Amino acid sequence: MDMYLPPPPPQFFPRLPPRPPPPTVPVVPGPEIPDTLSAPEGTYTRLPHFPYVGNPTPILGFDPGRPAAPSSGAFGSAAFLAAPGGFGSLAGAGPAAQPAQAGTSAGSTLVNGVWHPPHPVRFAWASVFFAAKGAGGLGNLLGMGKGEAGAGGQTGTEYDDEPDFASDSDEDVGSTPDVGTAVPQQQQQQQGKKLPFGKSSSGLPRPRTSLRSSSSQFVTRFVTMESLPKAMADKGRNGPETVRWAVFNIGKTVGWGEEGGKIKECMGRASFAHIVTTVAVNQATAAPDRLDAIVGFVTGDIVWMDFTIGRYSRINKGGILNSTAVTALHFDPSKPHHFIATFADNTILQFNLFAEDPTPAKDTAPVLPWPAKFDSQIDIDLLVVRDGTSVPGPPGRKLASKRRGTRRAAGQTGADGAQSEGEPAAGEVDELVKDRLVFWKNEEWDLANNERDKKEREKYVWAGKNPIAACRVGRKGLKAVAFSPDGKALAIVSDDGMLRIIDVQEERLADTFESYYGPLTCVSWSPDSRFIATGGQDDLVTLYSAREARVVARGQGHTGYVTCIAWDRVGRGEGRGYRFATVGEDGKLLFWDFTAASLHRPRHHHVRPAGQSTISLGLSRPHLPTAHFHPAPSRGQVARLQPVLARVIEGNMLTGVWVLSTSIVTVGRGAEVRVWVRPAKDVKDDKEAAGRGRKE
Repeated sequence: MDMYLPPPPPQFFPRLPPRPPPPTVPVVPGPEIPDTLSAPEGTYTRLPHFPYVGNPTPILGFDPGRPAAPSSGAFGSAAFLAAPGGFGSLAGAGPAAQPAQAGTSAGSTLVNGVWHPPHPVRFAWASVFFAAKGAGGLGNLLGMGKGEAGAGGQTGTEYDDEPDFASDSDEDVGSTPDVGTAVPQQQQQQQGKKLPFGKSSSGLPRPRTSLRSSSSQFVTRFVTMESLPKAMADKGRNGPETVRWAVFNIGKTVGWGEEGGKIKECMGRASFAHIVTTVAVNQATAAPDRLDAIVGFVTGDIVWMDFTIGRYSRINKGGILNSTAVTALHFDPSKPHHFIATFADNTILQFNLFAEDPTPAKDTAPVLPWPAKFDSQIDIDLLVVRDGTSVPGPPGRKLASKRRGTRRAAGQTGADGAQSEGEPAAGEVDELVKDRLVFWKNEEWDLANNERDKKEREKYVWAGKNPIAACRVGRKGLKAVAFSPDGKALAIVSDDGMLRIIDVQEERLADTFESYYGPLTCVSWSPDSRFIATGGQDDLVTLYSAREARVVARGQGHTGYVTCIAWDRVGRGEGRGYRFATVGEDGKLLFWDFTAASLHRPRHHHVRPAGQSTISLGLSRPHLPTAHFHPAPSRGQVARLQPVLARVIEGNMLTGVWVLSTSIVTVGRGAEVRVWVRPAKDVKDDKEAAGRGRKE
C-alpha cells in the first residue's frame, strides 16, 4: 500500500535571494579619432567614409553560443573592415547578407567591446599600370605586344636551373579565365611585363583550379563585384593611370581591393575552410591581367591564387611538408618566382611558385630530409664543443672547451646520477645552437631537367619539387622576416631579442645583433638596402647600418610595443633623406626623418681595425662562431632619434602600417583600416621622383 505525502507548504522552504547577474567587463572608451595629421611637409587628411569589406563580429546564425557585440559606432556590428578611401562593400554583402560575413568572423574574440579576428589583418600591395586606351604605344604599333616577345621584341630566356613545369599538367588555364572574373580582352593583349629573371609575365604558368567551380571543400565561397568587367574596361580610358591593388586577410576570407582608383567596392573575395594567417603579392608580375598572390593558413597550407582569372593552386597541401601555421610569406626580390614561408615551428622553407609538392609512390607521405639534417647538425655542434675542434670562423679561432668524455645527449646523467663530463647541461643546449644557421638544400632539384635521368625520375622524390631549401635559426619563435630590396640579405627577428642577418648568396649567418631589452617584433629594410629598422617590446625603434654592422640610432616615442615599420620609398626634403613610419600597441602613428650625415658616431665610439667585429659568440658563451655577435650598446653610445609626428589615431592597438605614394594606410587589431591622404605637394613630389626613377 502506497503512502501519499502532501507537498510541504511554500513557506516551509527559506526564500533565497535572486541570483545577481554576472558582472560585465567595463569597456574603456577610446580616444577621438583625428581627421587630420600635421606633419612637416603638410597636412594628412583622413577619408571620412567607412565602407564594408569584412566584419569580425560573429553572427548568431553562424557562430552559435556567442553573443552579438553591441553597436558602438565604428567598432560595432555595422562597421566592417573600416577602410576609408578605396575599400568598399562587396556586391550584395550588406548588413543583411549574413552568409557573406560568416568567413570573416571565424575565431574572433571580444576585447574591450571590440571583436578581434584570430590573426591581424595584413595587406599586400602591388602597383599596376594601365596604358591609355587607343594609344597602344610604339611597341604595339610594331607588333611587339603579341606572344612571348619582351621589350625590344626579344623573347625572354629562362633560368638554366629551373625545371620544365609544363610537363606536369596538360591543362592550359592561362588563356581561359573564369566567366565573370576575366579582365577585358584588350587588357589581356597588352604587352607582358619584362621580369628580372628574363621572362615576359604573359608566358608564365598560371594557377590551375577554378575558385568558382572547385569541387574541393578547401574553398567555400568565391564572389566578385558584379560590375568588375566594366570597371576594368574603363581603366586607361581617360589616359594612362596607375592604381594600387591590395590583397588582405580577415578570418577565413581573402579580399581584393583597390586604393587610389575609382572603384570603391571590394572587387573580389574568397572564403576558405581554414583561418588565413598572412598574404603576399608578387609585385614583379603584377599586371592588368595578372595578380599573383600567396595565402598562408593555420594548417600550413599555402594557396597561390589570381583574382583576375579566378583560379588557384595549393602548395604544401594538407601540411605535407610542414603542418604548423604559416606565420609570414615573402617573395624573393632577386628571383620573383621564389618565395619563403616561415612556420610556427621556426622552420623557413623556400618554394618555387610554379613547382608542385612531392608525389611519392603509393600515395605515402614523403620522408622529410631537413628535420634529420637539423638534428644531425645539432649533434655535430655538441660534439665539436666537447672536443674543442676548430670550426669555420675567423682564422685561428678554437672553442674554449677542451673537455672530452663519453658522448651522451646534452644533460644526460650516468648511472651514478652525475652529469657526463664534457657535455653541456640541459639548459645550455639552447644557448649552444641559438645562433647556428642550419641549412638544407634540395640536391635533386636539377634532376628534373636531366634527360638521362627521366626514366629513373620516379626514384627521385624531390626532383623539381618543392621545397628548394629549408633552414632554421635558433630555437625561439620567429616574429618577422624581411628581404633586403636588392635580394642579397634576409633579416630575421625573434622572441630571443636577436636581429639576425643572413647572407642569401653565401647561405650563412653574417651578423647577430642583440636588442636593448626584450623580444623584437618587427623589421624592415630601407629602400636602398642600407639601413635596417626594428621595433620591439622595449618600446624603442632601433636603426642599424647593414654595411657598417652597427647600431646607428634609437628612436624613442612609443609607449607600447612597436608592431610594424614601413619605409617611405621616396626621400624627404633636401638631400633626399630617409623617412619611415611606425605603429604600436599604444595606438600611435609616428613619422621618423633622418639623413645618413646626421647619424654621427657616438662620442665614445671605438673604431676597430678592418676585418674585426664586436665580441664573437664563441668568446662570450659556448657558441659556435658562425656569425659576428654585436651586444646591445648602452644609451649613451648611440645617437637618439625623435619623431617628427606622433599622434594617437586609434583606440585599439595598431598592427600594421603601409606607406604608399598617395596615402598612409593603418590597420588596428579590431580590423579598423584608415587611409590618410598625403598633402597635395607631397604627392606631386613623389610622382615626379617616381617618374625620374622610371626614366633612369
